[in-house]
Parts: sequence; C-alpha cells; structure tokens
Amino acid sequence: GFSLQYHGIRYASWEKTRAPDFVKWVGEHLPTLGDQGMMVRYGQGIGQNIVTPGDIRAEIPLPGDIPYAGTLTYSLDWQSFNRNQATAFQTTVGVLGKESMAKAVQKFVHNDLGAGKDPKGCDTQRDSEPVLNFSYQHVRRLVQLGKFDNDWAGQMELAPGVLLGNLLTGAELVATLRGG
Repeated sequence: GFSLQYHGIRYASWEKTRAPDFVKWVGEHLPTLGDQGMMVRYGQGIGQNIVTPGDIRAEIPLPGDIPYAGTLTYSLDWQSFNRNQATAFQTTVGVLGKESMAKAVQKFVHNDLGAGKDPKGCDTQRDSEPVLNFSYQHVRRLVQLGKFDNDWAGQMELAPGVLLGNLLTGAELVATLRGG
C-alpha cells in the first residue's frame, strides 16, 4: 500500500494554528490535546492498503487464510507534544472493498510492472463497506539518559493506545528504549 501525508508546522496553541475551525475546535476540546505548554500540529493523509492471502495463485483463498481486501482512506490527525509527553488522535474515513481500487493497483504492480505473480483471487475480496476508525495514543517519557547536546543520549518511553472502529479495534501498550 501507500500513504501520502501532510503534517503542518508546530504552533504554540490550537488557536494560533492555520487550520480549519473544526480542526482547532477538536484540538482544544479533546482531553490532553489542548494542554497548556504543549506544541501542537495537525496532519492529514490519503492511503491505500492491500491485503492478500498467502497463495495469490489460488482462485479462492485456502481455508484459514486471510481474504483479499483493500482500503482507500483519508485520515486527519491532531498532535500535542513537549519534551516529556506527546498525544495523538486520528480519525480515518474511507472504503473497504472494490471501490478501494486495490484489484487494479495490485494487477498493475504484479502484471504490468512485473513485480510478482498474477493474483488470481482478487474477485473474492471482501464486500464493500464504509470505514470509520479512531485512534488515540499518549506517550510519556519515563527516563532521560544523558543530554541531547551532540553527545550520547537516550530515553525510555511508555505509550498506551486505543483503536476503535470497523477497520481496527484494539488496545496496545508500547515501551521504547532509544539511544544514540
């Protein structure tokens, strides 16, 4: 798949952003996105994802294998951050199924560009349906190691997150240790 994204510059507050009023309003009213002392920015993107079963030469996916599926989506995201924490909220809308144009793209890449074998079961892809998803993640730095001044430094972060919608639903807890 692919994703083309635009992320605006950072601002000192949602009120000062050069963004549509709706974007400012969400940023100001969603908990932890409008906290004082945080830098803020928003972004948007379009993307297409294509999922295929393990054997693309089978005309019907084998039992237990994943089905052909494609999505075409538009996402809008809000971010607030400082040196110790960051919060991100994203809403995604789009379509799953034939309208995503996944079959045409996959056939083009595999057949016209010669990047793989001819996918035989594209006609069995998931039925069409609208996509609506929300995700929320809060990252907090737990430990800072060294100084960020051209010498060795690092940090340890913890980032819980939630995804809710008809495309992805779940919860995650990510721990990161970074150094350099």
